Amino acid sequence: MPYIRGMAKTPEAKVKREVAQILKEYDAYYFFPPANGFGRAGIPDIIACYRGQFIAIECKAGKNTTTALQRRELLAIQDAGGYQLVINESNIDQVVAVLHQLDVQAQRTWVGLTKEERHEISLANKPYVADVMAAHEEELKRRNT
Repeated sequence: MPYIRGMAKTPEAKVKREVAQILKEYDAYYFFPPANGFGRAGIPDIIACYRGQFIAIECKAGKNTTTALQRRELLAIQDAGGYQLVINESNIDQVVAVLHQLDVQAQRTWVGLTKEERHEISLANKPYVADVMAAHEEELKRRNT
């Protein structure tokens, strides 16, 4: 298992490394949002995009569970149409299952299209996505007031 620079060698870090390895094997875009006090509280450990789908992954070790803030963020991501996963050592196969499901869906959707055609479709959907994200932010504000 590869070492990710700057990542501790805790049981949770081991889960993060295993998830990152799976994402890398699938050639998914992913990153680890910094948890440095300047960002939003409760954001997931790993943010990924695969086959045009947003995936948020919260990694836990053993029987550790999500905090209330983490649950709020994961629910908001799910409400927005993204995938959200809480992964530990015993259910890491769920990451592979979701990626495989997205592969199957993509084969149905993108079959026969060139990379350029897929890119054009993605660009055409950007205004819609921005509208959906703005509406979701408004809904979150409404819920929290």
